[in-house]
Amino acid sequence: RGFIDLMLDAGDGRYIVVDLKTSAKAYGPEKLLHDHQPTIYIAAAERLLDAQGKVSFEYWILSKTKTPTLRVLPVHRDERDRLELMETLRDVEHAIAADVFPRNRSFMCKGCQFADRCEAEILERYDEQLSLVPLCEKGGGL
Repeated sequence: RGFIDLMLDAGDGRYIVVDLKTSAKAYGPEKLLHDHQPTIYIAAAERLLDAQGKVSFEYWILSKTKTPTLRVLPVHRDERDRLELMETLRDVEHAIAADVFPRNRSFMCKGCQFADRCEAEILERYDEQLSLVPLCEKGGGL
């Protein structure tokens, strides 16, 4: 679930979707290039406002540093990004239908409703791998 934090009317039928963030570290180029959130929010705003091709996206990031700063980072998306998003959503839909839920470790694991299941699968896999190790590698003798 997501909510658009702020939508600005830039005039001339153009709009800017703004996502407000706080961060202890800078957003790297990978985050700006590959994050699906801007693509999703642009598509949603274009549909809601009937403004195809007239919506842009910016992160407004307040740094949690000794001297806080506000950085405005425009994020550009094109049709290739939209196609990649659609492909990713299709892949996720197929995975859900097949009851496949790949692990995606992050700071959000703490509050995840599936954290116990995820941890249990890791321990199960670890036990299986450990059982395949010869006794001499486990510290036992031959």
